[in-house]
Amino acid sequence: MGYDPLDSLFEVVSATGTVGLSAGVVGSEVPMLLKGILCVDMLIGRLEILAWLVMVFPGTWIGRRLSSERRTAFVGAGEITVRTAELLIARGHEVIIIENNPEKIEELSDILDCSFLNGDGSKPAILREVSPEQTDVLFCLTDSDQANLISSLVGRSLGFKRVIPSLEDPEFEVICQELDLKDAIVPSRTISRYLADMAAGVDILELSTVIKGQARFFTFTVDKEKGKRVADLDLPKNARVICYYREDQFFLADEETRLRKGDEMVILTDSECIGELRDRWDPKQTET
Repeated sequence: MGYDPLDSLFEVVSATGTVGLSAGVVGSEVPMLLKGILCVDMLIGRLEILAWLVMVFPGTWIGRRLSSERRTAFVGAGEITVRTAELLIARGHEVIIIENNPEKIEELSDILDCSFLNGDGSKPAILREVSPEQTDVLFCLTDSDQANLISSLVGRSLGFKRVIPSLEDPEFEVICQELDLKDAIVPSRTISRYLADMAAGVDILELSTVIKGQARFFTFTVDKEKGKRVADLDLPKNARVICYYREDQFFLADEETRLRKGDEMVILTDSECIGELRDRWDPKQTET
């Protein structure tokens, strides 16, 4: 608008930086349009450009995850947590570990590329900091069964999609069933079965040697589908029911298998179908 380019640039940069300097261009005789531009520059400078970008693009502040990565939280930083976290991080998962001992956190922060939260994982205030609605799985893996049970119940009440407590004492498994904590694991029992199979000469295959590429397992417990046949489930094209558990007994499934309430059905499927299967059944159902 007829002003010297260098002086104009100086005025704009000064206004944006809100430093109060002037090259003498700005005055009462400056056209209203330029005054408005300089006012906007000063406003942007005061709020900072990043804050403006956040405001202009709602996708950055509507409180949801924009990436497709899965988030897993752990209560307790024991050996199982560390090894599981390493595997999940390698697969691109976001991992958060809640640990009471700050020295343990400092030790692990050098070897794990994940987030840490110092505090008691059984406290609602601590678990809320993990954003339960955005977390896919909460593992409760401390060395105390009681602490794991409390953390699981608090986590479920806060809205975690899936809660998995670890129990050293198998007697607590019945309590977990009564509390509807169906995903409780008993590591000692799993190891015992594995060792017993080895002693019996059973050839045990690692799951990783069988499930490759896009293949996944998904399970659900029969409720509304009671009385239906497997063929009536109307599963996605790349999904098949391969077996089921009824009263803790294993059975192979075919198209004519009738479903009973409480049956745990195992589906072999393409990973692309997992979302559709989750939409049909409870989000706490499992995928491996």
